[in-house]
Amino acid sequence: MMANAIKEDSTVFKDINYNKDDLKQIKLSALVYDIGKLSIPEYIIDKSKKLEGICGRIEFIKLRIEIIKKSLLWQLLKERYLRMKLKKSSKSWIIILKKCT
Repeated sequence: MMANAIKEDSTVFKDINYNKDDLKQIKLSALVYDIGKLSIPEYIIDKSKKLEGICGRIEFIKLRIEIIKKSLLWQLLKERYLRMKLKKSSKSWIIILKKCT
């Protein structure tokens, strides 16, 4: 284990001293890290593809936001149209449509 090598080194790491508990915690941390890698999907662990996937998802999210905006705008226009249709006022509908575009 690398921590043992650091503990026994008398040159570069001479100021670092690990006791038994420190070494045990480092070993357990390494095991937990390895176990975590088993449960994480490969596309997240694979560093070469990681940013590629995130960037693609960001564009997908931006596109979804635009679609939702347009959908909400159409829903609003439809509701206003139906209200005006009930009032029998076609001129108001044209004015609102011009404001929204």
